[in-house]
Amino acid sequence: MTPAFKVKLSVSMILDFGLCFVVEKGCKFLFADLEPAELVTRGRERREKRRAIEEKEKALVAGEKKTQ
Repeated sequence: MTPAFKVKLSVSMILDFGLCFVVEKGCKFLFADLEPAELVTRGRERREKRRAIEEKEKALVAGEKKTQ
């Protein structure tokens, strides 16, 4: 392979990678739906309250073990 061909090939591969990256980011920005589905977000408040209660219970149990 000639040096000129190697340079052309390397430059075309770099341009291809760069342009594909730009196109992918552009399409993701324009068309991607990044919001979570209803199924995922449903009951979020209930889960957060339950986890807070569980953490308080764990802290209470850990405090009781330390005093014994």
